[in-house]
Amino acid sequence: MSVTDRHADLVEEGIDMAVRLGHPGNSATLSGRRLATQQSVLCASPDYLDRRGSPETIDDFVRHDCLLFARNGQLLPGI
Repeated sequence: MSVTDRHADLVEEGIDMAVRLGHPGNSATLSGRRLATQQSVLCASPDYLDRRGSPETIDDFVRHDCLLFARNGQLLPGI
């Protein structure tokens, strides 16, 4: 078993099965099905929000300390 955020080429790398998060993309050589849906939640401690204020819009996040997830060095869409 290997765990990575890299989008592996399953056929080229001889991988028999993969579990992927996000949009599966188009592939004529692969077959897949949805196993589950995933929801993301934005969390902050009450102390942080008291000190920094609550973001009201997506643009407010540039002024906040955030942990972000990236794949292959690129922020995921919508983040």
